[in-house]
Amino acid sequence: MRERDKGRFPDWAETERAGDLAWIKENLHVFWPAAQREYEEFGRGAIVVDTTQRPTGEGHPFGYFPQGMVEQTGDEDAQRMVTEYDPAWEMVTVLLKTDNRVSVYRVGVISRPKGGGGDMVLSMTREFEGYIVQPEDVLTEREHQLLDRAQAGEISCPWCERPLMGTFYFYLDDGYQDKGVRLRCSSCGFDER
Repeated sequence: MRERDKGRFPDWAETERAGDLAWIKENLHVFWPAAQREYEEFGRGAIVVDTTQRPTGEGHPFGYFPQGMVEQTGDEDAQRMVTEYDPAWEMVTVLLKTDNRVSVYRVGVISRPKGGGGDMVLSMTREFEGYIVQPEDVLTEREHQLLDRAQAGEISCPWCERPLMGTFYFYLDDGYQDKGVRLRCSSCGFDER
């Protein structure tokens, strides 16, 4: 069942999730270059952050776990996200928390349409000024159907016939807004918005 079909998170989870996303965004300048560098050397993987420790008092220890290590954790969300993310503009971040809890986020870094710096976008949600935009908030029914079909592997690449990956995107910058479904093939490089 997809997240949007499950209903809203409990209030405490929404609050924690918003805090996690804000924290990831604050540290994106550290995590994104590390994820790109490690992907080049080790392939797919995830940035794993131990939020329960601060050995130097100035930050939490983190590292890059290649896909094989992520698979050994048994965390289905992390495994799925590491398999599906697009390393050209996305990364997976795993936050280890107290009481053996884990939060996993698939985060994309995009350039703003007018030039500017990078902005954080989530694979199925978009945080902007404290509001989380869901696909159902902005996509048409036709776009929803396209996204669902792509995520189910039902749309073939017109170039190589492998299944396309589908992700929701949303931009908002100085009154400029764009939204839709991005279809991308990780095999041949086909990319359509």
